[in-house]
Amino acid sequence: SGDCSAEGSSVQWKYDNTGTLTISGTGAMENWSSLSSNSVPWYNDRTSINKIVISSGVTSIGNYAFV
Repeated sequence: SGDCSAEGSSVQWKYDNTGTLTISGTGAMENWSSLSSNSVPWYNDRTSINKIVISSGVTSIGNYAFV
């Protein structure tokens, strides 16, 4: 879990043991330049994610977040 906010936003991510990735908070998610281990924070869990929940306060999804 951790922060994935764009500047001026408050967006967090959490990955749990059921394979659910939850994006919550308010505002925009950060944009990434690629899907890689040094940028997207849930990169190492990407093959075991089976559900993504995006809360209503999140206004945009970052580039390369789910490529």
